[in-house]
Amino acid sequence: NKIDSPDNLIRSTQTDTIKINALNAKANLWIKKNPDKSLECIKLALELASKINYTYGIANAYLNQGSVFLYDNKFDSALSSYKKSKNLFEEIADSAGIYSASTLMGNGFGMKGDYNEALKYHLDALKYYENQNNQPSIASTLNNLAIVYTYMALFQKSLECHLRSLQIRESINDLKGVSSSLLNIAITYDKLGNQEKAIEYNLKAIDAKERLGDKKGLAQALGNLGATYDNLNNYEKATDYYLKAMVIQEEIKDMNGMSNSLVGIAGMNELRGKYPLALKYYQQALQIKKDLGEIDGEAECYFNIATVYEHLNNHKTALEYFSMAEKICLETNSRLLLKLTYEGLAACYNNMGKFENAFNYIKKFSELKDSIYTTESGKQMAEIQTKYETEKKELQIESLNKDNALKETEIKKQNIQKIGFASGFALTLLLAFVIFKGYSQKKKANKLITAQKNEVEKQKSLVDEKNKSLGVAYQKIEEKNHEILDSIRYAKRIQEAILPPQKLVKEYLEESFILYKPKDIVAGDFYWITPLAATIGITLQPEGAKADGQPMGDKGTFLFAACDCTGHGVPGAFMSILGHNGLNRCIKEFGLTQPAAILDKLCELIDEGFSKSEEDIKDGMDIALCSLQLLNNENGEVVAHEDKPVAAVLNFSGAGNSLYLISENKLVEVKADKQPIGKYSSRKPFTNHVIELRKNDSIYIFTD
Repeated sequence: NKIDSPDNLIRSTQTDTIKINALNAKANLWIKKNPDKSLECIKLALELASKINYTYGIANAYLNQGSVFLYDNKFDSALSSYKKSKNLFEEIADSAGIYSASTLMGNGFGMKGDYNEALKYHLDALKYYENQNNQPSIASTLNNLAIVYTYMALFQKSLECHLRSLQIRESINDLKGVSSSLLNIAITYDKLGNQEKAIEYNLKAIDAKERLGDKKGLAQALGNLGATYDNLNNYEKATDYYLKAMVIQEEIKDMNGMSNSLVGIAGMNELRGKYPLALKYYQQALQIKKDLGEIDGEAECYFNIATVYEHLNNHKTALEYFSMAEKICLETNSRLLLKLTYEGLAACYNNMGKFENAFNYIKKFSELKDSIYTTESGKQMAEIQTKYETEKKELQIESLNKDNALKETEIKKQNIQKIGFASGFALTLLLAFVIFKGYSQKKKANKLITAQKNEVEKQKSLVDEKNKSLGVAYQKIEEKNHEILDSIRYAKRIQEAILPPQKLVKEYLEESFILYKPKDIVAGDFYWITPLAATIGITLQPEGAKADGQPMGDKGTFLFAACDCTGHGVPGAFMSILGHNGLNRCIKEFGLTQPAAILDKLCELIDEGFSKSEEDIKDGMDIALCSLQLLNNENGEVVAHEDKPVAAVLNFSGAGNSLYLISENKLVEVKADKQPIGKYSSRKPFTNHVIELRKNDSIYIFTD
């Protein structure tokens, strides 16, 4: 069999170089199945090769040694062996060996978490394989690059590499490679949040894996499809695909695959609030990851377990697991999981009342989030997909052209043979008519030159006309663009007109400020203020306040809000107009005063506004809405609650955006309801928070 064949070769030959090559072949076969036996073969190969100075044999032995260390997660040892191998291949100018070592060094640095070094070696190998026009190796190297980009959370670059790899593998009919590329593309689309594309490519991968009989790959594709449906909150389909994957994984004893399925099932139980079950499955997955030495998966399990303990308000245990996840992420440079871990640590410290630690981790989270996502955009994703489809068609056309060229060559060959066969007879006829033919050709040439000259003049005239048409079209585009910009600028004036002037804001909130920086000419964010007492003649009293507190006239009670509408630019501006009008209607038309009641009615108004559309419109807004009642009596304050002075009463309700209160040098977050204004499947009444404010208290509301 395949494993024994090197043994037979070793026993049957007396030639040292053949023996060394056979030992290296045997070592390579045992790398995953039996690492100890592989190392025995490597040791013997190194001894024999060193005795006869067989550099090629020594280089291959070190290459195998590096791979044994790599699968044992001994990254530094692996990289050292690969480096020795590469240096030896360079001594004998063996290019194939040099770039095999480069590829493996790229894999080693990637698994170690040194992604910049990994990219350097993979790009070096890619350049070599492209010069050699080695299509299978180009596709494989692109796949390796894509994996590194995924670890770096550069998903657009990852998608581009995977699509190029798929294109090449389809062109060379590499069915196994095609199935792997389809699976990787599905995973990348899921990470980009494009679940529709993820489902499409997962189904293609499932079909390919079934045709190949690749059970391990089939289970992985089924599990990935489960994860995608999980992200879409379709738990029924997600569970179905996870269980299908686990049946196959148990059958073939794919422990790593089983751990991934356990993580998926645990995640669904967590989302459903079944925390003990979620912990059980996460812990099972963690143990498998530890046994396999899969440190990235181990970090993910630590993070997931921490989030469950946070749900259970066991912040101390959650902090321990978050810290373990952070440690591994920093060691391996796992940026995406590190970002989530920072966010979890910030929330955990905040819930424990350690606000300085919480602030530090929120800062780390924001900085890492910005560095990850600034280069990502849906537009780039579409361009990459289009580029892939176009290049694929070009390859098909090129292939057809090559076939046609071969056919034309064959026809020419047959014609030459026929001409040769009849050359004697043709020569006689040629001599007889040579003078006449020469005259005829000259006449024909003159006629052709005249026709060509006329055609050139005709084409020149057409080009001139086309240039003139293009000039007119360009002018029209410029005019249209100018009209559009004028319209948008006018829309800005309209939008600015609905914003309360600074004079009005200062009239009600003397010690206040507004930071308003729209991203585009018109914006989806807006702020709003209106006097409540002056509008409907109603004042609010704090619960528990004594009767001697009185509102400060018409300026004593007013509403103000910070609103964040869906989208930027023109779409966001349209939503801001709807939101502004809706808030005014809630106060003036429906006479509402409580922020929570106002948000409930605003949801109805927004849904009503979109109800006539045939499309499923999910646009809406996040909002922080407050009513503030300033209190006053003979001494300038009201006494309530154990004789502590109360200067004002604040009612707050939020959709997505919280309120932050600084009182007595302490930061308190008054949390908003986690639901938007607009269409939402699990709508609940908004919560109204009543807060008594004292002198020198500060409150802050804002959009994202």
